Amino acid sequence: MKLGIAVVYLLAAADEKLLDLHLSQIEGCTPVDYTLYASVNRLSDRLRLKLEPHPRVRICEGPTTELRGAPEHSFYLERLVESAIQEGVTHLVTLHVDSFPLRSDWVANLDAQLSDSVALATVSPGPYTACLFFRREFYINHHPRFLLSDDECASPTYTLYSRQFKHILHSGIGYMYRAYADGLTWYPLTESKLDRGIGTVYQDLIFHLNGTARLSNVESSEDKISRNPRFVRLLYQARRLSRAIFPARIRSTIWERFGDPLEQMVDRPVFEYAKKQLLENPEAYLSILHKSK
Repeated sequence: MKLGIAVVYLLAAADEKLLDLHLSQIEGCTPVDYTLYASVNRLSDRLRLKLEPHPRVRICEGPTTELRGAPEHSFYLERLVESAIQEGVTHLVTLHVDSFPLRSDWVANLDAQLSDSVALATVSPGPYTACLFFRREFYINHHPRFLLSDDECASPTYTLYSRQFKHILHSGIGYMYRAYADGLTWYPLTESKLDRGIGTVYQDLIFHLNGTARLSNVESSEDKISRNPRFVRLLYQARRLSRAIFPARIRSTIWERFGDPLEQMVDRPVFEYAKKQLLENPEAYLSILHKSK
């Protein structure tokens, strides 16, 4: 096996510790031969200099887009996957800068879920590219794209797909749609019941902090935390309670419709609070995460 790991490094310069944790978890939990294909177009020079000498990192130079959100993420991922395919990888997985494996059997476990009819494994119900795992043959034979085209969205096949599968138009949805359109399916990496606050564990294999790309590069909420830490802790507990009460698909629907207000009112301060806990003591945080109900 030759694994390609594609990551778009959209994170603030202050998040060096998160970058270190992400890299160390991949290195410590990945026993197979792998190369980390990195997009660094909007990464600070200091963090780029940290990535460049890493023996497993291949920085993929390319044009910078003015797109933002899912279109930007997809734009860079397309080029990373193309580079990995050209270099002969047998398997590919996308991760986010704040997602990483938790166990040394994560690659073998994901690969075991794939077959002639099961084209990929991905977190469900999203964000899909926090862990999207597939084999070389699927990419070459079916030509998936990370986002849907206008023609695909207007097609009768997409109408049928939408009726069967609740989804969000995040980066990666094009892979699931292409599998469906070509008579294939996918293995959903569902949330473990062992999650906490804003972070999520999928199938006891993958951790995702959830929010770095969309929240770290905006105005920081550290001032809110320092002024009223009790209020932020209450938000954190409320977020955790909502995750226990509402299924993941309902939460995704709420985020899809009310994402921007939620980011302003809840996600940003809760994200900063959770990230602070994670980075202060990763082992303790992840241990508690596994024990939480």
